[in-house]
Amino acid sequence: TDGESEEEKKARKNKGRKTAIIVSVSIIGMFAAVYIGFAVYFGSHFLFYSTINGTDFSMKNVEQVEKYMEEQVNGYVLSIEKSDGKEEQIAGKDISLKYVPGKELEKLVKEQNNFFWIESLWKHPKIEAPIGVEYDKEMLKTKIEGLQCMVPENQTASIDAHPEFKDTEFVVIPEVIGTQIDVEKFCKEVEQAVSGFLPALNLAEKECYLKPRFLEDSEQVIAAKDAMNSYLGANITYDFHPYTEVVDAAVISQWVLVDGEMNVTFNQDAVRAHIAALAEKYDTIWKTREFTTANGNVVSVNPGTYGWEIDQETEYAALTANIQNAETVTREPAYFSVAATHEPMDMGNTYAEVDLSAQHMWL
Repeated sequence: TDGESEEEKKARKNKGRKTAIIVSVSIIGMFAAVYIGFAVYFGSHFLFYSTINGTDFSMKNVEQVEKYMEEQVNGYVLSIEKSDGKEEQIAGKDISLKYVPGKELEKLVKEQNNFFWIESLWKHPKIEAPIGVEYDKEMLKTKIEGLQCMVPENQTASIDAHPEFKDTEFVVIPEVIGTQIDVEKFCKEVEQAVSGFLPALNLAEKECYLKPRFLEDSEQVIAAKDAMNSYLGANITYDFHPYTEVVDAAVISQWVLVDGEMNVTFNQDAVRAHIAALAEKYDTIWKTREFTTANGNVVSVNPGTYGWEIDQETEYAALTANIQNAETVTREPAYFSVAATHEPMDMGNTYAEVDLSAQHMWL
């Protein structure tokens, strides 16, 4: 107030400061007491948001957890979730499952960092551990063997990632995970699920299916794809005037092979077969021809040494070299012998015709 002396004002301010300090210390003390109280509490109870094998046991002590386990064991069923969305089950009663209290839960509580209990509010502890259960291992083995997912006829093998020709080049086709069971892994996962009192086992998530040997990002697959594409740069146009035959990426891709080990090979037999097919289509040597005589009669002319004949071995070497060098060329194939034209009557318009019956010759 206006009538206060300087000493009185000073005393009043000091009193206010002391009051504020006392209140602050009291609040801090209260929070400290609460924090320490929780720390002591969580020395014998599970932290906030704690789950054990998927079941919420927040703020529960060992006795409460064990009581829950005892109540649940009689109706326990393990659901086995398959990749096709279907499920199979193993019931606890079918393997003589029973709960046996042990030291595991007490150990789990003691392993908690109870002094830093506040972290559990956002970290949400997830505990995976075997719980005190016992079962008949032989009965479990029999149940596993009787599952439909274990029947060989119901399983499909995985498919490796591999290079495959699409449109203009080889690309990597991703792997396909089948339903062939990894028996050792599967049995181990089932045993752990039962021991942990888990409600479900997802075969895909637990990687119980046999994986492909090669995955989409495998170095071997990528290297094989690149090697196969290296063959596709050539473009050879065969000139059979007026006809053409093209050997391009679409054709060459059929001659590049990759085996199960991702080894790339060039199918030489397929190249020879392609050249043989060209010879079958365009060779005329040794073939009978239909000929229209000067008199207008159509006669069959016996095969002879005249006509087109591709030199297949020489052409194989030339075509292989074109491909290896990634060349773009237009050319005729290598020939043993040539004719006048590739039309059905390959003699062209200049030839001699002899009619022995009429004793006449035309030129």
